[in-house]
Amino acid sequence: MRFLPDAEQRAFTDALGALLTAADTPAVVREWSRGEHARGRALWARLGAAGVFGLAVPEEYGGAGRHPVELALAFVELGRHAVPGPLVETVAAAVLLDAPPHAGRFLPGLAAGEAAATVAPPGGLALDGDAAALRLALTPDGLCLATPGPVRASLDPARRLTPLTPDGAPLLTAPPYERALRWARLAVAAQALGVGLALLDRTVRHVGQRTQFGVPVGSFQAVKHRLA
Repeated sequence: MRFLPDAEQRAFTDALGALLTAADTPAVVREWSRGEHARGRALWARLGAAGVFGLAVPEEYGGAGRHPVELALAFVELGRHAVPGPLVETVAAAVLLDAPPHAGRFLPGLAAGEAAATVAPPGGLALDGDAAALRLALTPDGLCLATPGPVRASLDPARRLTPLTPDGAPLLTAPPYERALRWARLAVAAQALGVGLALLDRTVRHVGQRTQFGVPVGSFQAVKHRLA
């Protein structure tokens, strides 16, 4: 069994990494934290054009077909570059809405990066409800469109939280919760891996540059052990 990316997958992640490096994501994150979404939405559209969101959408709705391995590789890069926005929630929404007639209504826009989606559990808060074009609330009756409330404070300013109020009758009374949860878990794990890799890379670079007693601190055995 092969566990390493093939040449096509590496080319995809390399291109995605170059796109995100050129996008200056730290500046995008700072603006997003202030509720300024213009550059974030422009980046979202570029990610859609690169095919990131289409990896969770069937071909008949404008996607590339469901490719969990490629999606995980993409989310590692999204985490590595700290891309803001409801990325995981958009993937979950694409899976939840994969049923006629709602798939044809919503999925093409999600796949193309024209719209971001967010999802709130019963009684919970949604990520970036103020920025998402599609807001979904999970209720005891099913999956509903929803209206956002005021932004709530968060420990991470770039993760803006809002309550959602269900609006009207459920779109679906029995959406595929478990399948959407599996895809969301995969995306979260890959995103967290990307964050961890970025932190490790920066730490290694720091200990190679910072000196003490005339040598890089990375040469000390205790620092090597901590990094390991």
